[in-house]
Amino acid sequence: MAKLAANARISTRSEVIRSAKIERSGFLHLFRSHPECKN
Repeated sequence: MAKLAANARISTRSEVIRSAKIERSGFLHLFRSHPECKN
């Protein structure tokens, strides 16, 4: 049971990391596509 809980915690953490990475790349893409933000 404890092993299952640990596995669930690890999977949720990796899930959060993955979604954060996707969010960040999407934000960067939006940021780059904005003409006002270009130097």
